[in-house]
Amino acid sequence: MSNRPGQGAPAKASTIRERLRRAGRSPVLDKQVRLPKPPAHLDDTALHEWHRLSRRLKAAGLLADLDWTALAALCVAFSRWCFAEEQIKKTGLVYKVGTQIQPNPFLTISRQERDTMMRILAEFGMSPASRSRLPAAAEKHVPRGKPEQTLRPGDDPRKMLQVIK
Repeated sequence: MSNRPGQGAPAKASTIRERLRRAGRSPVLDKQVRLPKPPAHLDDTALHEWHRLSRRLKAAGLLADLDWTALAALCVAFSRWCFAEEQIKKTGLVYKVGTQIQPNPFLTISRQERDTMMRILAEFGMSPASRSRLPAAAEKHVPRGKPEQTLRPGDDPRKMLQVIK
């Protein structure tokens, strides 16, 4: 679609991974991607999330060199969301100004940062819906326990629950 008046909005651009999936090709993501130093602007919470997510995404083969900016944005959104939630916990959902009761402004910040996180998480395949759209090869790399502890067809699923305990 064009963006001329009267012809509607332009079609939403899909991600590279989605385009490759539609074409029947898997994204070329290298599991040997070297984890760079985290950006200097990350605070402690964002830094912890950077290390946690980058290792997991790399192990799953879902991280490319071009993804570092998106990962940093995700970590910053996570940190801000955590901060807003802590403030809501301390100050409550509403506050009183004179005789009026106002919603806590941190509710807006929390909602905005949560929405930002959810959009970026979906780009990385870290939501249930987006995970179902990932190429099958990427899903196989997620470790689920020791190989000898995985279920085979015909096994009793309760057997796996005993291993998890």
